[in-house]
Amino acid sequence: MNEDLETGRLITTEVQPVEPDDFRGLGPGWRFNWRAAVERMEVFKLIDPAAPDAILGLLGLIRRENYVEVTLLESHPRNVGRTKRFQGIAGSLFAFAAQLSFKLADSTGLQVGGF
Repeated sequence: MNEDLETGRLITTEVQPVEPDDFRGLGPGWRFNWRAAVERMEVFKLIDPAAPDAILGLLGLIRRENYVEVTLLESHPRNVGRTKRFQGIAGSLFAFAAQLSFKLADSTGLQVGGF
């Protein structure tokens, strides 16, 4: 969940794989070249299901044998700094990466937990 700082309400967000058409609506201000990133890694988007065309953040990762390697992570430029609208974007994307990493480790029989 992420907080809408304008209204104070919590919104349920979803992480989904990016689609080729998603890059058309990114707009200016993004620091990373996400079109190029999708050639080298898996890229996921964080969205509000009520506004699925508005990408709140992007995550690039590479699946390894027992874990995932987060290579890029970025909040939408409107959601950076003191004037951001949504809080918790990076945390939501990291939580998704951690969940995926635990699933990979569990599927290989690696002991997870106890830390």
